[in-house]
Amino acid sequence: SLNKPSVVIANGIKINALSFVPSTSTSRPSLVFIGSPDQRWHGVEKIVYMAQELPEFDFHIVGLDGITTENLFYYGYLPTSDANTFVQKHDIGISTLSLYEKKMYEASPLKTRQYLAQGLPVIYAYTDTDFESENTFSLQLPNSQNNVLQSIEKIREFVNTVYADKTSRTQAREFAKNRLDVAVKEKKRLSFFREFL
Repeated sequence: SLNKPSVVIANGIKINALSFVPSTSTSRPSLVFIGSPDQRWHGVEKIVYMAQELPEFDFHIVGLDGITTENLFYYGYLPTSDANTFVQKHDIGISTLSLYEKKMYEASPLKTRQYLAQGLPVIYAYTDTDFESENTFSLQLPNSQNNVLQSIEKIREFVNTVYADKTSRTQAREFAKNRLDVAVKEKKRLSFFREFL
């Protein structure tokens, strides 16, 4: 409203601090979520629903406690180094699924940046500030209450497509290096400042 120059710089992450392996050795598709307790916008209950509707996949939840089933596993809190090692062993990362609970529609969660930095394609349900176009390593769901319920077949198709796909993992890592690294973010910030020097 003040008609002043502005720039939006979303959350970044130190890419080189996170390990990357071009493929996993899981015997069947394995999805991982990292979160913390009592955050309704994570949509953890939707991951539970996914596990029920997609019994051919395994789901791993870090940072919360719950009831383990045949294909749904809880690990509670893990130290950062252990969590990083844990993430790289899986095929797909699950990000925020219920951001509308915070009355938000755009975000740049660090969990999404970690997944991509470690080469995991992602499933998310919001507008990500750094995603300018569609790509093969992410599946965006609507930011709505019934998003997983209405998209279960789309989720199944996406997981089967990117599971153990080295190309998708490499593309996710390259995207993270080129768009999400803190060094890239800082260059953008400094470039904006130089416009006024």
